[in-house]
Amino acid sequence: MRGATERNERGPTAQIVPEAGAPSNARVGVFLFTSGGAPASIEERFWSRVRFSDGCWLWEGSRFPGGYGRFSPRHRDEVGAHRFSYSLAHGTIPPKMCIMHFCENRHCVKPSHLWMGTYSDRTRAAIAKGRFPGRRKTTRKEAA
Repeated sequence: MRGATERNERGPTAQIVPEAGAPSNARVGVFLFTSGGAPASIEERFWSRVRFSDGCWLWEGSRFPGGYGRFSPRHRDEVGAHRFSYSLAHGTIPPKMCIMHFCENRHCVKPSHLWMGTYSDRTRAAIAKGRFPGRRKTTRKEAA
């Protein structure tokens, strides 16, 4: 095993083993638990539902009907898992801002695969990728 799990009055706690290739500003890793141990913090609960890899970090928790990850930080309100991941790495997301995927994978929560933009940015990106109703994909020649 790659290290010892800490213990406190409540019992075993999670040990975070840094994930190879993790962004320096993201507090992430592989979570190891002893038998009967459970994640204590909101962050630990979130990252325990992620499958880490060299590419996308895939959300394995529940999902909204559109396929995006769903997370309840305080067991009340639900937020998009990609939005929660972005806020952990970069801070608060201003109102009326969207979090979008560079990788185009709705299940991905890797902070380096996410970017923030306006609704207009999101619409322009969807049109450029041919995903906007009634619009066709922009060619490289047209974009230049």
